[in-house]
Parts: sequence; C-alpha cells; structure tokens
Amino acid sequence: MQQTEACHRMWWHAGRSKGGIIYNKYYNYRKLPDALSFFNGKRFVPMVCIAWSVIISLILAVVWPVVQSGINAGKQVFGQDPLWLAWVTDLINYKDAGNMEAYKTLLTTVTPARFKVGQMIGATGLLLGVALAMYRRVDADKKDKYRSMFLSTVLAVFLTGVTEPLEFMFMFCALPLYIVYAILQGCAFAMSGIIHLRVHSFGNLEFITRIPMSIKAGLGGDIINFVICVVAFFIIGYFVAYFMIGKFKFATPGRLGNYMDDNADDETASAATTVKSESGKTDAKDSKAERIIALLGGRENIILVDACMTRLRVTVKDLDKVAELAAWKSEGALGLIKKDNGIQAVYGPKADVLKSDINDIL
Repeated sequence: MQQTEACHRMWWHAGRSKGGIIYNKYYNYRKLPDALSFFNGKRFVPMVCIAWSVIISLILAVVWPVVQSGINAGKQVFGQDPLWLAWVTDLINYKDAGNMEAYKTLLTTVTPARFKVGQMIGATGLLLGVALAMYRRVDADKKDKYRSMFLSTVLAVFLTGVTEPLEFMFMFCALPLYIVYAILQGCAFAMSGIIHLRVHSFGNLEFITRIPMSIKAGLGGDIINFVICVVAFFIIGYFVAYFMIGKFKFATPGRLGNYMDDNADDETASAATTVKSESGKTDAKDSKAERIIALLGGRENIILVDACMTRLRVTVKDLDKVAELAAWKSEGALGLIKKDNGIQAVYGPKADVLKSDINDIL
C-alpha cells in the first residue's frame, strides 16, 4: 500500500508538471482553422491535455500491471486516520491491562495507513528545505521584504501539512526543479514504508498533540525515525534546490525579475522613463502599460496579450517592431524572449496586472 502511495504521489506531481509544460507550449496556439478558432489560445490547452492523457493511459495499461504485481507482493495495509486512532487506542488499552501478548500481536500484525506520514516527511522536510533554498537565493537587497512572505507560507505548510502554497511558488518558474521535487516526494513516501513508520497526522500541529499517545502506545522509536527522515530530506531538498536555482538561473520569488509589486520602484521607473508622443515631445504621464504597448510596436502590432505567473506573454504581427532588451529593462523587465511571433517579458508577479492594464487600453 505504501508503495502505491509513493507511486501515486510521484504521478500526481508528474501530472502537474506535464500540465505546466503543456500550458507553456500551447497557451498561445492560434493555428486552428477558422471553424475551430474558438478553441485557439488557452482553450486549446485542455484539448492537448486530454490527448496526452489518452496516450499516457494506453502506455500505463501495458506498463502498470508489472508495477502493480510488485506492489501486490507487499503487505496489506488498512485505513487512514480513524483506523490509526483505533489501533493506537487498542495498543494503549492492551498495554495498560498487562495483556502483552495481544499487544505484541496487534503491534506486529496490523499496520495502519502511512499515507500522511509520507506526506509529512515531504512537507516538513523536503519542501521546507526547498523553501529555505529559495529564500537564500533571494536578492540580497530584497531579503527583508521577502522574509515575512516566506515565513508565513512556511508556517502554514509546517502546521497544516498543506503543501500547495509553497509548491506553486516554484512550479511554473522552475519546472525542472519541480520535476526533481516530485521524484523526491515519491521517495519520501516510500521511506515511510522502508523504515516502517507507524505515526499518522495531518500536519505538525496534530503530530505534536499525538506524541503523548504515540509514546504511550510504544511508538517512541517511530517518532525518532520520523524526525531523522524529516531532517535527512530537509538537507537533500535544500542542497538540490539551492544548486539547481543557482545553476540554471531559475527566477524563483525575489530574484531575476520575479519580484512583488513595488510602488516605489514603479514610481521611480515612471519618473525616469519618458516616451515620445506623436508631436515629438516627451510625456512622463504615460502609464506603464502604454509604454509597454509602445515597446511592442504599437496597438496595431499586438494580436494577443496574456501572462503567466512571472511573464508577460504577447503575440505580435511583426516581431521586428518589438523593442530590444535594453528598452524593456528601462521599463522594469529583467529578461526578454523572442520566438516566432511571440515575446515573453519577465516581470515577476506583476505580469498579470500588466496584462490586465494593457488589455484595458486595447
């Protein structure tokens, strides 16, 4: 059962990763015939996902029976939280009653579900290690600004075991890192079966409250092994993420243009940047969105404006009319990618706001 959960967790994260890849590749697809043009752009992404799901399902139909046969060779494991509580309660009752034979039989022959302990190792150890690495990679002059954001998110993950707040901080801007993280998450789930951990909780807050009853039930060794696993995966997560973020220059929060909206910076950029109007005079009152439209070659050159979490994505008619990187940097963009008839300008979280502002003008 634990092997099943480990495989499930890896496939779950792999599915997320594939979805991110498909979105990045097809969100701007506009090659369908006129009769099907309604499904261009973002509407095309679900269609591709469905097609890939069919292909993957056919592959798994052949491959998975072999994997499942290995899983079925393992021990049978039952239930989740209610069973674990009933199991621990019975252990305590047998121990208090002095019925050690029944206690040992129950302890050795019944293993409650370990799904959550695998997730706890991944959330408390691996993911928090990744979070520390992301914070260490934040630009030195912005660490004070990002400290509260990371602390609040880490606290939420640590207490509740809900991993999404941190995972979505790097899922799209550092997809290769997320793929490696998914594999390590599967290893974390498998570890709870390899070491035979029998603790269970939904977050560390609940785990702490269950320590007394776990110790009373004779599971003190499991708690120690759990802590060791958490520390080990924390170290692995930290060093892997720190290396990959630096080596591959991922724009994780607080670096390489992936910044929170800063009004002071915007005001400074607006004051320092001027755009020539039709009369040839400079106009400092133009909005940032209007200046970006000018960088894109004007309204008539723009076909579609979109954004992901960190990048402004625009489809244009003539790529040659789009300004070069130096001009984009003067408007706060850290990077610029030109490909086919599309451009991607790295603006960080404010990209979606800029998209809305530009579309309002258009």
